[in-house]
Amino acid sequence: MKPELVIIARSVQDTLDQLFRERLIPFKLTAYNLEEDRAGEYFIGFCDSRLHSVGFSLRGGESLDQAVRIAVLAALNGTHFLQLKGPMPSRDAKFPRGEEHPQTLDTRTA
Repeated sequence: MKPELVIIARSVQDTLDQLFRERLIPFKLTAYNLEEDRAGEYFIGFCDSRLHSVGFSLRGGESLDQAVRIAVLAALNGTHFLQLKGPMPSRDAKFPRGEEHPQTLDTRTA
């Protein structure tokens, strides 16, 4: 891997870890592969059956962090993994029996 890709890969993983810590994605993702397709276009490969890969571009004037966030959230949007009404609830949250957390996954079909 080219030295500049190593630096980008570290930043990508930091962003993925931050998305998980902020509970914006429901599972931890590890970037196992980063490829540059054309100048400014990248593909992140994951060893995860829920999300195989995601592509992003740095040509839009966005920061690397913003581009990765948008790409990952867009890839998960519309799947049953990320139909959220706000941030995911804390894993330690306790709610009275029969009450739903107001920001839990919406599993009802329309």
